[in-house]
Amino acid sequence: KSNKVKFNEKIKQLYLDINFLFLSKCKNIVVPSNFTKNQLIKYLSINSDNIYVIPNIINFLKKKPKYNSKFQNLKKNLKKIKTVMCVTSNETRKNLKLLYKIIRKSKNINFVIVGNINNNLNLNNVFYFRNISDENLIYLFKISKVFLDVSLYEGFGRTLVEAQYFKLKVVCFDTETNKEILSNTATLINKNTKIKKIINYLNTNSSSNQKLRFFKNSKKYSQISVYKKFKKKINEI
Repeated sequence: KSNKVKFNEKIKQLYLDINFLFLSKCKNIVVPSNFTKNQLIKYLSINSDNIYVIPNIINFLKKKPKYNSKFQNLKKNLKKIKTVMCVTSNETRKNLKLLYKIIRKSKNINFVIVGNINNNLNLNNVFYFRNISDENLIYLFKISKVFLDVSLYEGFGRTLVEAQYFKLKVVCFDTETNKEILSNTATLINKNTKIKKIINYLNTNSSSNQKLRFFKNSKKYSQISVYKKFKKKINEI
């Protein structure tokens, strides 16, 4: 891991530590998942009655996919092989080493990696995109078949739900957050799952019924659904 990445992670941790100090003095706290709530209770001894769980809102309704000239080389391969999408970064928790092991052992799969990554793989089936718009992101979701996330820690897992909105199969770790947010609609892996098995998950197509389940789960986090379900909590705050 580069010194720059280590430095950035230390700065981020310092920022989080400072935030935690302020959180312990707040009257009410809003978090996106029960997992985050339990972490605050465990490490900051905050009264559970003062912590409200209101999930993040996923809203793509008013945005349309937009092609970017950066996608030109990717577009040429779309009809030939399956496309797997990943949104990640250089952070340790994102587990890039495992992602790259999976990519190196995969055949006949395009990997679309969105994020500011330093150590790129120089392979013909790997496409990196940085600093793209939401509309460009939607385009990538719509041309992909599977969303792969090997992150070991997330407070909510927003991009996984976004992927489900576009009926993508989600393959991710069996973290407490993922099990809570995605329920039984994702393909879960763990540290003992063989790479060969993960690749098999990526290659297995989803049925129409499965795609509908993905979409229905994502709709739980629409603006309307969140407001209806959590209206009482929102008004209490």
